[in-house]
Amino acid sequence: FFSLLSYIIMKLQKYMSVEGQPGLIFLKENRICNPKNIRFMSRDISDYTGIQDFVNLPQHELTRYVEVLGPSAVRESINGNIDLTVFWKSVADHVHALVALASQNAFSTCLSADAERSFSLWNLLLSSKRRTHGRQH
Repeated sequence: FFSLLSYIIMKLQKYMSVEGQPGLIFLKENRICNPKNIRFMSRDISDYTGIQDFVNLPQHELTRYVEVLGPSAVRESINGNIDLTVFWKSVADHVHALVALASQNAFSTCLSADAERSFSLWNLLLSSKRRTHGRQH
């Protein structure tokens, strides 16, 4: 049992490393594109090497986004839900270089939980347990 458990742990560690999942860094860093995540994210541009061209952004744009624009959007949101398209369009005049990158990356799946939740909802729609209205054939 312990040798099997050790083998599983080794495989999981390898899978979760950059070598096993090279897109993992991008997915983790790309969470910065959603204002509700910025409180957990770095404020230093050099920490975003997984997002192409992010390190070339002016630091003042990232600072303005994480200290003013993003928190404001979160405070004004309903239950933390922010329409990313509307948000990024609304701040384009203030952080135009960041908006250009966010528009390319903001809609990448940031967490596998998002994809799994989508599949779960889809499966529920197709489930025989779902309540139907009307006649059954």
